[in-house]
Amino acid sequence: MGNNKKSYILLSLCAVIVTATILIMGHFDSPEYNVYVPVSHSTISSVSVTEILNDGRINLNTATADELMKLESIGKVRAQKIIEYREDNGGFVSVEEIINIDGISSDFLEKNFDKITV
Repeated sequence: MGNNKKSYILLSLCAVIVTATILIMGHFDSPEYNVYVPVSHSTISSVSVTEILNDGRINLNTATADELMKLESIGKVRAQKIIEYREDNGGFVSVEEIINIDGISSDFLEKNFDKITV
């Protein structure tokens, strides 16, 4: 095989890899996509892409109420307050900002600090 043909094949392969990476990463930016992870042979669990990309931490700016309720001391009412706060204030700038929400204390932040991100 000539050098030109090898270069063409290598360049084409690189283009395919770059294109696939761009397409895949574009899809990961959207928290609506779900990845289905088999838990056992008969059970399938849905895990959001957001959770996977954040090493299991819950993103306060993108989490659903159900995802927020996985945190200690967060029920339906507090989850809704978190969502309302981020909508009213354009999102969280830091995880520490969560204590600005009525009913969420610094104790909550201390217990959940490693479980949340922005």
